[in-house]
Amino acid sequence: MAGVFWRKSASNSWRKSFFCRAVQYSFAIAVLAPLGIEMTATPSFASTELGQTQVSYECAASYDFVQVSSQSTNYAAPSAGRLTEWLIGGGLHPGKVQFEVWQPRKGSKYELVYLGKVTLLKANIVNKVKLSPSVQVKAKDVIGLRTVTEGDCSYQSDLSTDVLAHRQGTEPKVGTTYSFVEQIFFKADVAADFT
Repeated sequence: MAGVFWRKSASNSWRKSFFCRAVQYSFAIAVLAPLGIEMTATPSFASTELGQTQVSYECAASYDFVQVSSQSTNYAAPSAGRLTEWLIGGGLHPGKVQFEVWQPRKGSKYELVYLGKVTLLKANIVNKVKLSPSVQVKAKDVIGLRTVTEGDCSYQSDLSTDVLAHRQGTEPKVGTTYSFVEQIFFKADVAADFT
């Protein structure tokens, strides 16, 4: 699958480091418990990734994208939490984009709750951008993307349950609700680390 950006190495290293921490923690309990020493620390867990990055289509400038539904990938926050990093696959047409977080409203309307800084993407890599400070989200808030210039933004899927919504216009304002148009068989080329 030439040109597909997968994050296998990161997820495998997470599994290995989680396994090592779990073994160390279990060993400490087994050794210290008979001595009457209590362990109060809890093991730390890695973040969950929302969304997905993949080689994508070039999109026109001044569009906002939000994933309405996806059978295989979750773009919405499962609970209240925070986003610490966002990612996008920069293909042949990287361009300038902005990371967004939207809150679903009635029908195909969404309220903008976060608009990131303009980011110039690098071609042919997964671009990672730290969110500092992290972005607070509520349950069901959805990650999205804005194309400032022409650039990579979404990719086609084989599932009619993959529904991507878009709107064209001026830069949206936080706290304002906008109407979107839905399109099936597409997914947004954006991901974020949720904790």
